[in-house]
Amino acid sequence: MRTLTVFFLLFGVCVYGQSPAITGRVLTADGQPLSNVTVVLSGQTSPTITDATGHFHLAYPATMPASSELLLFKKGYAQRILPLWLEGATTIDVGTWSLLPSRDVQEALPLVDFAAMGQDDGTDPGMGYLMPLQAQRSPFVSAMAFQFSAAFFSPRGLDRSAQPVRINGVLMNDLTTGRAMWSQWGGLNAVLNLSQQVHYGLSAQGDFFPGALGQVNISLSPFNFQKGMGVSQAFSNQTYRHRQMFHYHSGQRPSGWAYSVLLSRRGGAGWVPGTVYRGHALLGMVGKKRGTNELNLLFWYSPHQRGKRAPMTDEVAALMGMAYNPHWGTDRGEVRNARMRRLQRPSFLLEKTWRWSPQKTLQFQYHFSRGQQGDTRLFYNGLRPNGSYFVGGGRSPSPVYYQRLPSYYLRYGHAPNILGAYYAEKQLRQSPQLDWTAMRQANATIADGSARYALLEDVVDQQRWTAQALLRLRPQPAVQWQWLLQLRSQKERSYAQPIDLLGAQKVYNLEAFAQGEAQNNDLRFAPKAVGLHTPFGYHYKMTVTEAALRVFRTQTWPTMRWTMGGHWGYRQMQRTGLFQNGRFPEHSLGPGPVVAVPNGSLTTGLAFFPNGRHHWSLYGQWRWDPPRLRTVFPNPRENHFTAPQLKATQRRMLELRYRWQQPWTLLQLTGYWITSSDDSQVNQYYADRVGGEHPLFVQEVMQNMTTHHRGIELGWRLQPLEALTFSMAAAVGQHTYANDPQLWLYSTPTATAVALGFDNGQKDFGSTQLRHYFLGNGPQQAFALGMQYNDPDYWRLNLTGSYFTANYLPPNPLKRTASFFMHAGDLPFSAQEQKAAWSLLEQEALPAYFLLNAFVSKSWKYKQYYLGCFFSAQNVLNAAYKTGGFEQGRNANAAATKEDQGREFPLFAPLYWWGRGSTFFGALSIRF
Repeated sequence: MRTLTVFFLLFGVCVYGQSPAITGRVLTADGQPLSNVTVVLSGQTSPTITDATGHFHLAYPATMPASSELLLFKKGYAQRILPLWLEGATTIDVGTWSLLPSRDVQEALPLVDFAAMGQDDGTDPGMGYLMPLQAQRSPFVSAMAFQFSAAFFSPRGLDRSAQPVRINGVLMNDLTTGRAMWSQWGGLNAVLNLSQQVHYGLSAQGDFFPGALGQVNISLSPFNFQKGMGVSQAFSNQTYRHRQMFHYHSGQRPSGWAYSVLLSRRGGAGWVPGTVYRGHALLGMVGKKRGTNELNLLFWYSPHQRGKRAPMTDEVAALMGMAYNPHWGTDRGEVRNARMRRLQRPSFLLEKTWRWSPQKTLQFQYHFSRGQQGDTRLFYNGLRPNGSYFVGGGRSPSPVYYQRLPSYYLRYGHAPNILGAYYAEKQLRQSPQLDWTAMRQANATIADGSARYALLEDVVDQQRWTAQALLRLRPQPAVQWQWLLQLRSQKERSYAQPIDLLGAQKVYNLEAFAQGEAQNNDLRFAPKAVGLHTPFGYHYKMTVTEAALRVFRTQTWPTMRWTMGGHWGYRQMQRTGLFQNGRFPEHSLGPGPVVAVPNGSLTTGLAFFPNGRHHWSLYGQWRWDPPRLRTVFPNPRENHFTAPQLKATQRRMLELRYRWQQPWTLLQLTGYWITSSDDSQVNQYYADRVGGEHPLFVQEVMQNMTTHHRGIELGWRLQPLEALTFSMAAAVGQHTYANDPQLWLYSTPTATAVALGFDNGQKDFGSTQLRHYFLGNGPQQAFALGMQYNDPDYWRLNLTGSYFTANYLPPNPLKRTASFFMHAGDLPFSAQEQKAAWSLLEQEALPAYFLLNAFVSKSWKYKQYYLGCFFSAQNVLNAAYKTGGFEQGRNANAAATKEDQGREFPLFAPLYWWGRGSTFFGALSIRF
């Protein structure tokens, strides 16, 4: 099956009282009429065929969705799919189109690699906001997927929680983070790339109103694919080195059964050294049709491991280059990354559809998944009992720990240690990676066999299910209703576990940053030594349940369409502690309070289409979403305290869109206005000199946050010749903080925290002055210009250049509170001192940059075999650029910040995520 890059086709027509129809003509590649070509609208059961002259006339009901697809196919020829906009048209002439002999062009599409979209933890913004796409319909959405994504471009300044992702209508977004984890579908490209429908924006077409970023619908069924088999081999230096893939589709059998299977394997390291990747994938589908009813059972499983990269300061990047990654080293002759992510979550989906008539359909679905996600990290504070107290602990083994860098020896400008800086630089260049052997040797010196150094894995064991019933009714030809009753449940058990004691036999379950009895992570067994794969450090459960009712109504007139919908939901969240934490003995073990938050939305919109060439729409949405679980429980590893002033996040949105389309061009211009209020945000880090002189490890909760998102989006595709297409896309936005949010800090209740005024480990730090700062969510302005050539001899060339600017570092909230302007001894700054200190807090704008990408493909046919190959190159000019970063919160005091910023290389300079240099992806495939 092939989906070619085409644009919307409509001729302006007057509105007559006749039945709507589509006309056109189909030819062969050499211009001869092609008869017996099947022509059908997607979702319609009454096709037509072309006559001896290649002409066709297809009538369709006025109740067809406004956004549809016209399919042209004939055995032995590559299928064509023509996106159409049906509103306001009675007769549509799509013109003349040619069908080429079949080729396997699936791999000729620009690759959307779900494995590369696996940075779901937010640790690598360069990969965290990719938009998955079968995006040929819209030049702007296509640019977001294939050009803007590598630059940490965040559409409309929002994260992926604003984009629902559904498989066969079942919501896949996580209940704790709000985001869909795309990496759980890694390796399933051969099926998923051909099964997606991306609706972008509020005015998108679909079953229900989407979020502010639209929605992605993935339709999986063995009946959706033509019978056949295919294999492919890919090579790359992006996320992995090689990928093998096999798929088979049975097609619908005379008995009504159909099945599909896909297998794949991926391995090797990506462009960043040490980012090893190991993954497999399996997808199985089986279905049965009986009359108009249908039953489907789906299973997918994509277990994988991948090594992470690290952000770097300018000092480290200048010494080691933008590809440097300190997370790995050689251990016993093998490359080993200390920061690995593991994902193992198989999923099942059962669905049953009853179609009593074209006007009445009921669908029931049940989705279930269970598995683990693990993230490894080095532990270097192993303590052990020594009489009535504990001893031990180690130094960070990172080769770029700030005390190992040249800047540390040059920190005193009046008396720099030049020799120390020289040897520090020499040591980093000679030994730039983790020294696993040294950590093993350090453990071997401890007499009782306990570990000072160990490799831990933070595990989230998750079970999730969704049950829903969807009823579609069409009481009148121009009116459609949809009701969805949805129940969702998600249970998670979180804990750390040692997975490698590096030569030791045990590690004591103790916290190095506490004193006395508070050092015990579980008072019931104190002090307890644990071995491999045993809960360590923390252990708790989270339960989230939600019920929702969604309603959608649409009514269509000859030149107008009105839609209205909304939902009401109720979510409950609860923490249950499995350890009695020594810092919070009364508030950690057993069930905590139940937090219940309602949520809902109201959306309405009006579309006006006087003819098929022009289309205007205005949509508005008001929604209130429950706070994310992480902001409800700021420190769930230690206690079940909830954040104060819990509120639903409110978001108000307006979207105005204009579209102009001709057979040779498509132009779409969109303006958006979004205000989010009562939002929350959580961070954690080690802060030095809090309130003037106090060091603390803190969890930072920012509440009552209001942000403004304004912007214009332009997509333009021009096709002067059938083989030649030009495209342009632009996003010009302004995304800012609109108020001064409230800031709370949470910390271990040590004597230092108590002296600073923390009560039960929490303190209100007042407002943080962020008003008018830009959001640090990637480039707020992005532009792309591209050219694509499709040769009749079955090869294709694409060249695109992109430019990015207005990219800002996110401001650290603690540095914008009154606590920042304090002298040692907790004495506040004078007004004049405070005014001068604000010069230290100017927001940093990252440099603008330009990226050039190229793509070429070729396909052949030999008997019944279809062969294809393609090659793509990204960042052809090898540009060095920063995709994002963050201010370090270590210097939480103006005096310390001023001193540090006065150095040529500050000790705690901002950390940046660096983009990739030149990368490639190539593949060979065969289908038969």
